[in-house]
Amino acid sequence: MHEFGRYAIVVAHPDDEVLWMSSLVAKAEKVVICFGDIPSRPALSVGRRAAVAALPHPGIDFLDLSESEVFSSAQWPEPAETPFGLATKRRPYSMAGYDEGRYRDNYRRLVQHFGATLKGFDSVVTHNPWGEYGHEEHVQVFRAVEATSRELGFAVWVSCYVGNKTLQLMRRHLHRLGTQTPLLPTDADTYAAFRDIYHREGVWTWSPTYPLPACEVFYRLRGPQARDTMDTARHLICCHFPWAGSDPSQAQSSLRSRIAARVRRLLS
Repeated sequence: MHEFGRYAIVVAHPDDEVLWMSSLVAKAEKVVICFGDIPSRPALSVGRRAAVAALPHPGIDFLDLSESEVFSSAQWPEPAETPFGLATKRRPYSMAGYDEGRYRDNYRRLVQHFGATLKGFDSVVTHNPWGEYGHEEHVQVFRAVEATSRELGFAVWVSCYVGNKTLQLMRRHLHRLGTQTPLLPTDADTYAAFRDIYHREGVWTWSPTYPLPACEVFYRLRGPQARDTMDTARHLICCHFPWAGSDPSQAQSSLRSRIAARVRRLLS
């Protein structure tokens, strides 16, 4: 990809790379997958390791860090932001292994690793500041990549996906979305190959009938002091979200339309 030069992909969890970046995975020189171990779910940890080891890509860099299990523990839809991700709190529906201390420590571990493994790249493609559908560890990985970019000087590019849960957090960061790529066709073959491996090992986290979008787009991150919103960012945010209904494709289409309508209202 001429826009990126020599580029790496950095994602939080196994399968994030093909859910949010399938158009870029095959040609990425390196794909960094950060979290593998889930302390409260050892069988999934074993399955993830087996799946990642089988992925048909020569540049996989699997850190296998232990997840902090903070998913859905921020104050959505208006989470407080922190230097290491989002402010979290144990809630009745929190994951069994919720560990805020590990969440903080993982940020330090990520920055330390990225400082070594991302040297020499022109660009790094990663999660967006709102964590796509709203995963606190996606936001953390974004923050760690952004911090590393200030030291190493590579360009940061972020994904275009957003869910209903994350619209308000997305709105806070729209001013930082700068130059966009052309619409890039998603890679159905790579997506299917990776998905099938994850599904075989019992660690695919998305709907098995999720209809992969035809295209996706990526935005180059602007500095935190940027204030004007680029026209491209106002019009080319893509809205996709999984749905576990009896007719997933129809339900997703309906949900996608509702999310898109809310995005237009927020940006008007």
